[in-house]
Amino acid sequence: MNNDDYTLEDFVKNPIRDITFKSIYKEIQTDIDFSSLFSGQKKLLKTNLAAFASFGLFSLPHELIHAGANYLTGGTNKEIVINTLYGGPLWEKIIPGVESKVLFPLLGGYVKFENPSLAGSLTATVAPYALTSLGIYLMKKGKEKESILLCAGGAGLGLAHLGGIIGDWRIAGQKMIEESVEAVQDALEVKTSPEYANAAAFAMFLGGLYIGSKLLAVSYRASKATVNSVRKRVAKE
Repeated sequence: MNNDDYTLEDFVKNPIRDITFKSIYKEIQTDIDFSSLFSGQKKLLKTNLAAFASFGLFSLPHELIHAGANYLTGGTNKEIVINTLYGGPLWEKIIPGVESKVLFPLLGGYVKFENPSLAGSLTATVAPYALTSLGIYLMKKGKEKESILLCAGGAGLGLAHLGGIIGDWRIAGQKMIEESVEAVQDALEVKTSPEYANAAAFAMFLGGLYIGSKLLAVSYRASKATVNSVRKRVAKE
């Protein structure tokens, strides 16, 4: 899907076309690039700083959506953490149950939760990416209006979607694999031998990355196709 304006109709015809991580990485990078709106030198640096600042602002709603979706699907939230770099100490004082911890800069935070069902667990894991459509809309609108503020807001959500490959999307893929493996083992009445446990865990981790990258790509393009379709329909009315 090289056409930036592909619609839901285009997406539905071939939702899994060219969904490699390399292709979706390039697409998102292009979408969130608004360096042309800056003047002077170091435009890319200014763009990245604005995008990461926006990413930090969206860390709180992102993690709260995780927690909320888990609660609504019958799960229990064990820990809700916001990166100290992104205002964790402030939210820790304001919102009961939220903790602040120093994390790797690309992590806005995390939620440790337990959920009794695979469906509930997957819902809680990917629910925050409902915000991706908003991010894509802000990026498109910001470029049209040449608004750095709108573009930065959208870029922050775009970064969150892409960055999910090291966390949420990988976890979602891994959960799907683990559930499938457990179902097969139960049917065959076999269990993984302790001596192969580490190798099996590593294989599932790699498998989670692979499946997660596909989920990331499909979900991003579905969000983008939805935004494009709505914008085209509104423009016609």
